[in-house]
Amino acid sequence: MIRRHRRPSRRVILAAAGGALLTAPARFAFGQPAKLKLGLMLPYTGTYAQLGEAITDGLKLAVTEAGGKLGGREVEFAVVDDESEPAKAPENANKLVTRDRVDFLIGTVHSGVAMAMVKVARDTGTMLVIPNAGADAATGALCAPNIFRTSFSNWQPAFPMGKVAADRGHKTAVSLTWQYAAGEESTGGFKEGFTAVGGTILKELRLPFPNVEFQPLLTEIAALKPDVVYAFFAGGGAVKLVKDYAAAGLKDKIPLVGPGFLTDGTLPAQGEAAIGLETTLHYGDALDIPKNAAFREAYKKATGRDADVYAVQGYDTGQLLAIGLGAVKGDTSARNELVAAMEAAQIDSPRGRFTLSKAHNPIQNIYLRKVVGTENRVVSVAHKALADPARGCKLA
Repeated sequence: MIRRHRRPSRRVILAAAGGALLTAPARFAFGQPAKLKLGLMLPYTGTYAQLGEAITDGLKLAVTEAGGKLGGREVEFAVVDDESEPAKAPENANKLVTRDRVDFLIGTVHSGVAMAMVKVARDTGTMLVIPNAGADAATGALCAPNIFRTSFSNWQPAFPMGKVAADRGHKTAVSLTWQYAAGEESTGGFKEGFTAVGGTILKELRLPFPNVEFQPLLTEIAALKPDVVYAFFAGGGAVKLVKDYAAAGLKDKIPLVGPGFLTDGTLPAQGEAAIGLETTLHYGDALDIPKNAAFREAYKKATGRDADVYAVQGYDTGQLLAIGLGAVKGDTSARNELVAAMEAAQIDSPRGRFTLSKAHNPIQNIYLRKVVGTENRVVSVAHKALADPARGCKLA
């Protein structure tokens, strides 16, 4: 009798009939497929904890809607709190790959942590799906067949805001962000879009992550008197900036704009300070799409919370996995077919249908949103079906 291991590896076994040597399919046992193991490396403490939870819950909702199976295999989760700490990221990612032997790595929020996961995925060949971090290089210079993203590149929601700001008559701007990859790339995208239509960046203000001592920078903004301020922050940092900006008396004098992360998932905590803020993003709470209405109802029922863009990205990660694994009937050893199916996926998302670029980044609408009450209300489409330029990607 052959003993069934919980996580059988590719191995040589003695066939019951004839004594011939056979090789069992990767990660499968006889009769019952082994569980599919997803390695979640996300922040569950600290500044981005709320984002990590929303991504996880969105992913689990998609798996539940698929009957608890992907490609016919039951799903098991190996979970690591990455603490948004890049220094710990290589060890954490390698543990999921070598110790837990996950079929897919899924993460993360912090771009610095994501880049360590990208390196591990490239070095080991492990399938990686990024459900948030927008580090441009992941689907740019470091793109690879086994690396996919269901969120955005940092450039993607930022670039259209440059034109939006110019269309408002703004000619000068100051950018403000944490000094790390996501912030630099987001403000860089805004700068590219703003200067392309004649705008001028007066100054680029930075502070270390996760520092939220904004007062000295707000004083400098008041002295510079730009027409508009573009800021990239998320989570707890976004809450404090928006409240401090209003408290400093700047809100009614110098418009504050940014990518949607500035107000997504943070409105209840920001309160009146956020009312009227305009942002650009690939999702809006009340998008008038049947899929969005159904998703938000299901997410609320499952979690007791309202969905946000992070929940959507987690959910679409599950949808992408379902398409890819469905095509290969759960056989992750059929790598070429799995990758091809994921590349060709058309995702029926709460954000609107989207496809993937050759670099494996979503080609998606970027919406202009305005905070009305506790809702990021979609005002218009700032850029239709925007594809990231994927600079340096050899797949593109």
